[in-house]
Order: sequence, then structure tokens, then C-alpha cells
Amino acid sequence: MNFPKKTLLVISISLSALIIGYIARVSIINSISKTELALYQAKITCLNFHLSTDLALTISALCIETPQAKVDIRDMAISLALTSSQKIKTIDIASLSINGKAELVPYLIDAQRSSQKNAEKKPSELSASQQLQAALSQLAQFDLPFDIAVKQLRYIPYQVIDNNKTNRYKNSKTDISNLNDSYFGHFTANGSQLEMRLQDHQQQTLLAAKFSKNEPAAQENFSLELSAQLSLLTDFFYRHNIPLPVSITALTQAITANGELRSLINYQGDRLTLNNQLSAFSLKADTGIEASGPFKLSGALDINTEINFSTSHKTHKDDTELALHFPASNALQLQFSQPHLLALLSNNDLPPELVTLLKDNPINQFTLNPDGDFFYRFKAQQLTLSSLKVTAKNIANATPNSALGTNPANELGKKTNNIEPVHQLNLNNIVLDLHQFITPNHKSAKLADN
Repeated sequence: MNFPKKTLLVISISLSALIIGYIARVSIINSISKTELALYQAKITCLNFHLSTDLALTISALCIETPQAKVDIRDMAISLALTSSQKIKTIDIASLSINGKAELVPYLIDAQRSSQKNAEKKPSELSASQQLQAALSQLAQFDLPFDIAVKQLRYIPYQVIDNNKTNRYKNSKTDISNLNDSYFGHFTANGSQLEMRLQDHQQQTLLAAKFSKNEPAAQENFSLELSAQLSLLTDFFYRHNIPLPVSITALTQAITANGELRSLINYQGDRLTLNNQLSAFSLKADTGIEASGPFKLSGALDINTEINFSTSHKTHKDDTELALHFPASNALQLQFSQPHLLALLSNNDLPPELVTLLKDNPINQFTLNPDGDFFYRFKAQQLTLSSLKVTAKNIANATPNSALGTNPANELGKKTNNIEPVHQLNLNNIVLDLHQFITPNHKSAKLADN
């Protein structure tokens, strides 16, 4: 074969490859435009792309507009595999910007309700533990058809500021003028691993998550690591105007939450374990909720949890058991207003002897120290706890808000001035039958103190 023929053959093959690539490119875009985007009333408003000789589709600009948000994608590289059943191998996005145009969460809820109406509804006959195991199994089967990476994510939520929300932020450190500031983060999914991080405009991480699976594996499994800042996460959810019952909405407007949550969740076959750490936790209401008066719940918790769904490991036949372990360092402290407590008790037809007892022995602080093992049986609705220490005391000559400034983790074992004698109650081998609380005309729960 002479040189001109070789040259012509190379040109023909190159043109054929480019034509095939262009056809594949157009086919992909048309498919997305006519099917997936139509489901969300979306339309493409800008598009600039080209196909390289190694069959990599590079999109320098892609703009998608929906009734809920504007999506702007810059420098997206798509690796194609035309010889396999899965056409897309990887998607690498340098920049993804989402600008909210309307309330997103109510729209998603309405869409979910609409799909449920169209689907055939069947009453669930599964127990609570069976429903939990089914949800874990679905999560263990989660998989993406291709790898994807978003190096820079910017999200601007649609914000509706009304009087109630403005009042909520008066008692917080949030600057109302900055409520529309962006969130930033990144997202990667590589094989059986998924990782994401979301930060506010001050580069404070409000949520980080890492999901992974061991593959191949004989049993369903996954591992999930979570960390969150409660105050930042609360503001994030609050900005999305999530529809909640009136009572819960009033509660979120009255309280402020702080603390750092770290959680490690492992699921292997029929065994679920959780390690949860809540540090520097506080739940504070300066004006109280309805007639409660000001109060603050604070402390630190470190809880190890295990649920074994296997019938061979069940202590009680046909009943799944939730097991928790509390290290001795756990402490929760509730500080409150004594006059408001007395008023609440007086207005709820409680025995006058109880009100008189509290008047004669004033207290404005409870500290709870759970220790040892906690078990809850799902079917029997019964819980047990190894040990619980309850400490009650009164901080004399303290205004409600000044009494709300101590940390129980720091105050344990310390002698403090202006404090009345401490009242302490130690409970061991506690058994509480919750089923008796919800069964009409039944005896009250049994509390055994051995």
C-alpha cells in the first residue's frame, strides 16, 4: 500500500471516528434534553462543548434552568466508553454553581406526595426493626453507575425572610444581612466510596460525610462517617423553609442549639454499630417555651450503640434488641427557673404537697449521669438501664440567664459558692415498660431500684 492510500485510509478512519463521536455526542444531549430534563421542567440555556480524539467529551459551559434553580456547570470532562454497555466512565466537574429561584424542599415534598398517590399503597406489615433493617439493606446496595467528582460546589439557597425568621435571628450570632450568602463544598464518588463536605461563607464546615463499602463482599455492608456543627446545620435547614407542625416551628424559633456531633456507623450483615460523640452541646431558650421560663440543657455524650438483627444472637426470642453503652463521663445538665417550674406544677393539678416540697427545697439545676448499659427491646417496648445518677441543687442569688452559663462536664466534682446543699439520687437496674404507658387502663410503668 503506497503512501497516498495510507494517508487516505487514516483520514477516512479519523473522519469516521469524529462522525461517530459527534453522533454519540448529539444522541447523549438529545436524550438528556428530551427525557430527564423534561421531568423537571428544565431547559438548557447555554452549551459549549467539543469531543477530543480520545473520545473524551469536554463541556466548557452548560447552563440548566428549572423553576426551582439555575445550574451553571463549567469545565466538565466526560470520559466515554463506546465499546461497553455503560457509555459513561467518569464525569469530572471543575465548578458547579446552584442558585435557588424558589423554595426547594416544599417542591420535593409535593413531588414525593404526588408519586405516592400514583403508586399502589400497601400497608406495611413489617415491625420497626424489620423496617430499619430493610432501609439499611437499601443503603448498602447504593451504587452509582460511573465515577463523578465536583471539585468546587457553590450553592445559594432561595431565602424567604419573614417576621418570624427575623425574630429568630435576633437572639443568634447570625447576621440577617448575610442570609443569602453562599455555601461551598465538594463531592466525589469513586467506585464504592462517596465523600462530600459543605461549608458556609466563613469556611466553617457544617456537614461532612464519607460513605464506603467493602467490595466484593459476602455480606451487605457499609461504613458512614458523619460530622456536623449543630448551630450551622440548624441555620442551613431553617433557611430552606421546611414545612413543620406549628408546635415544632414555635420550638425552633424559641431555642438555639450548639455543639459538635461526630458519628461512625457500620453495617455488616445483620449487625449495626454506631459510635456517637456529642461535645460542647447546649440547647438554650432565653425566653422559654410557652410558660416554661428560661432554660438550658447542656453537656457531653459519648454513646456506643449496637443492634443485632440475627435471630441466633437475640437474647429474647423473636425480639430485636438495641444495646447502648454509656461511659462514666456522660453528663446532661438542665438549668431552669424555679418560679416558672412551681407555676407549671400548680397549673397542672398536681398534689399540693409536691408543690410545697419544692417551695421548701428550691432547686434550679438537674444533672443526669447515665452509666453502664442500656437495652431497648423493640417488640416488648421495654428499656433497661444499669445506672443513673440524678443530682439536684439550687444556685442561690442567680438570675435565670446567669444560672445558664455552666457546663456540667466542667462542674462535676467542683465546689461552688452560693449553692445550697446538693440532693442526689442513685438508681440502679432500672426497668421501664413503655408498652404500659400507651395501653389504656393499664398499670403505670415499673421502676425497679435494687
